[in-house]
Amino acid sequence: MMHKAKLITVTSVLFLNAYLMTDQANAVIKTTVLPGFANLTYSDSIKLKSKGCQEINFSYVVDESLPLVNTAFIVQLVHKTKKIMYGYSYWFSDISTTDGLPSMSRIGTIPMKICRNNWEIKAKTETTKYIGVKPGSYELYFAFGFYDGINVGDKKVIIESIKLTS
Repeated sequence: MMHKAKLITVTSVLFLNAYLMTDQANAVIKTTVLPGFANLTYSDSIKLKSKGCQEINFSYVVDESLPLVNTAFIVQLVHKTKKIMYGYSYWFSDISTTDGLPSMSRIGTIPMKICRNNWEIKAKTETTKYIGVKPGSYELYFAFGFYDGINVGDKKVIIESIKLTS
């Protein structure tokens, strides 16, 4: 049974890798392992549109042993030296502090929106502003842990490089 599950996981990652292939000859498909949480697969080089917004897709496979209650991970595109966030994406399990919000699937793709110009997301209580991206090197900030309704406790962080090209 465990061998079959691992085979399904490996096959899924290979399929998702093929799905992520782009026409960028220099792009490498990269997998970042969040130990005990998930494997995320994405291109390490993204060709930016000349204007407007686009998505960076992260295919993921959540670890089969990860409890599907109060667990989460987030991916942020950040500046290498300044505290600037250009976009983010996330995955979460059932969150016991919310009403009726189901767990996301164990295998899937999460998109990260990025834009060439500044943009914002308005919510009921606050507005989050994002800076427009330009070609260059950035960092992907992967944070994962256990959500208590306010914060992610026992948070672990992994940082990887990504290149945005014109």
